[in-house]
Amino acid sequence: MSVFIHARVLQEKVYEEMSRIFEGSDRRPTKEDLQQMKYLDTVIKETLRLYPITAAIGRLTKTDVQIGELRKVVSESK
Repeated sequence: MSVFIHARVLQEKVYEEMSRIFEGSDRRPTKEDLQQMKYLDTVIKETLRLYPITAAIGRLTKTDVQIGELRKVVSESK
């Protein structure tokens, strides 16, 4: 639950930053506007740090493997 409360606070801060930059205008952002969006940039970077976008790479083994106490036995019934 605290993640959602924290996200709400961040959303409000980003909204305040946008309101300050755009001053009620509905225009498209300029390069200068984007450079002023320091808080939004920080939020995006932290979100990507916590929830990185990565490709899932699955691996299969063809032989039995044991690493410490973990033992992976390959089934012959495939």
